[in-house]
Amino acid sequence: MTKRIDDLVLLVCGAPDHPIGVALRSWCLTSRPVLEFMEAHATKLRKKVRLARSDDERADLLAELAVGTLLAQDRRFQLRYELHPVAGERGPDFEATFKGHTQVCVEVTRLRLRTEDQHVAVSRLARVLGDKVSQCQSGKMNVIAVVLPAELQSAGLVSAAHRLLLTPEPLTETGGRRTSAHLLAYRRLQARLSGVLLCSFSLEGAGNERQVMLWENPQANHPLFPEISRFLTLPSE
Repeated sequence: MTKRIDDLVLLVCGAPDHPIGVALRSWCLTSRPVLEFMEAHATKLRKKVRLARSDDERADLLAELAVGTLLAQDRRFQLRYELHPVAGERGPDFEATFKGHTQVCVEVTRLRLRTEDQHVAVSRLARVLGDKVSQCQSGKMNVIAVVLPAELQSAGLVSAAHRLLLTPEPLTETGGRRTSAHLLAYRRLQARLSGVLLCSFSLEGAGNERQVMLWENPQANHPLFPEISRFLTLPSE
């Protein structure tokens, strides 16, 4: 199995000491289903690694793959990665079929912050949710997974961002009301959102340590099944 993983890392990253290769090796060593998932998408991953040139781009890709690893390690999920969306629409990063019959779409984003200020985090998260809600699919359960530093994890973070997105718009200097695109998108589509998963991952050591918090949307058209909610919030082993 070790040679198999070495070959995969070399194929995807071009060098065994590539920053993404280090995490990839760790994930695959801890889970055979994750290894199988990465092998199935090796060509796509190789292209993504090649295009991720900056530190931020590599961190975004690591965040996406860390969430994919969380889903792929459970064989109850049949995981598909970046399906071709309907023309003119953006699709989610992952579509997971749970127990062969229930579809859960998962869109991954990373909260890029240089501060631990909670007010800034709430405002930035609100913008992220307003942008990503358009990738929620009609008729399915949808989760937006937000990867962020562990020190920003807060039980009320998503609730505060949700309230901010639904509050009346502030008055402009001329007395009119200013409504930005992300506010309009969220108000129009937020019922498609089943939940928001806040994720903090440690990519050191065993590579599978995580801290997660799940906010479930009380207005969701398709609430998460309790079994799926429990799985998403299980502590790392």
